[in-house]
Amino acid sequence: MPSGPRYDPPALGEEADGDWVGGTAPVGVTARRRRVMTMEEAAAHGWHPDHRRGGRHWGRWLLLTAGLVIIGLIVAAVAIVMWVSGHLSGGGGAEVDLTLPDGAGHGALATTLSHAGVISDSWLFHHYLDYRGVAPANGGPYVFHAHEGYRAALHDLGQGPRIVQERLTIPEGYDLTQIADAVGKLPGRSAARFLELARSGAVRSKYEPADINSLEGLVFPDTYFIDPAEDEQAILQRMVDRFDQVAASVGLDTSVQTTGLTPYQTLVVASLIEKEAKLDVDRPMIARVILNRLKDKMRLQIDATVLYAEGVHKDRILNSDLATNSPYNTYRVAGLPPGPIASPGRASLAAALNPTPGTWLYYVLIDPSGKHAFATTSSEFERLKAEAHAKGLL
Repeated sequence: MPSGPRYDPPALGEEADGDWVGGTAPVGVTARRRRVMTMEEAAAHGWHPDHRRGGRHWGRWLLLTAGLVIIGLIVAAVAIVMWVSGHLSGGGGAEVDLTLPDGAGHGALATTLSHAGVISDSWLFHHYLDYRGVAPANGGPYVFHAHEGYRAALHDLGQGPRIVQERLTIPEGYDLTQIADAVGKLPGRSAARFLELARSGAVRSKYEPADINSLEGLVFPDTYFIDPAEDEQAILQRMVDRFDQVAASVGLDTSVQTTGLTPYQTLVVASLIEKEAKLDVDRPMIARVILNRLKDKMRLQIDATVLYAEGVHKDRILNSDLATNSPYNTYRVAGLPPGPIASPGRASLAAALNPTPGTWLYYVLIDPSGKHAFATTSSEFERLKAEAHAKGLL
């Protein structure tokens, strides 16, 4: 483009030195001398001395505002993280029992746990379950903890429904009818059904003879914890398995070598000991009396067998009871009864296998503690009976 003379506006604060703009004026170019503009002239042109400083002030304000916004965002983020972390952490306090419906989804779980005081924010817990991809709950009773963190609540949920076990205690010396009655007191169980199974041969013990179907004496007296899913047959099987285990541990398989009796006969002896003995110290001595009487072809004359024959439970028998016509009445029938009359415990099984050496043929309750006295002759026995009568024990 064609060039012509150019005039640069005066700059404030510059000296008017008469020099040409840009130095010596080039040939053919008309240059003008730069001069200083006064403040009044600058003001007349709309210029103010604070204009340059004002631009710098606006930049500082923008930087400060941006910094404050960033700091605010960081503080908010930290607060949110701490809020969420506070809900996630924590083991909780006292146990809280809850029954959850089967297939309960995240919303139902969050609402139920919030209302029960397990978690504090149902909305956040709902989304936490979504984030973790938790499957719907299996129905049943659960155990949570009051005011616990979401991780702890999820752990408790993952444990699944608590198996509520029923405690079943079978005392030593119970017969099948008494055991069946105890089982029948469990929710949803039938005493009649249990007793029918115990006499049917549906469940068998390794010590049960082939021609015997009754599990009398072959159900071990113990404390059992029964699961809700266990029916009468499952309970019976557990009791018989426990008997087989204990019997093997005390050496019932070797009874022929130790006492000359078969394992089942030894079990019958153990059941008699269980019903007669009150103290463990007497058990092996009563075992010796029974074995000595069997050896001498004497009737056992054990009261407990008469009561079993009559199907009753009482402390004393009458003379009329002794006339009961039953193979279990050892006042009338010689030898052992045809089967056990009760479930013996470990101590009675061990005593039947390891009788105390001696010549005793009689025993009688001699002390309120349950201690028995033992005699070899009938005269000794009559003297002990008189002493027991005098004490009010017979």
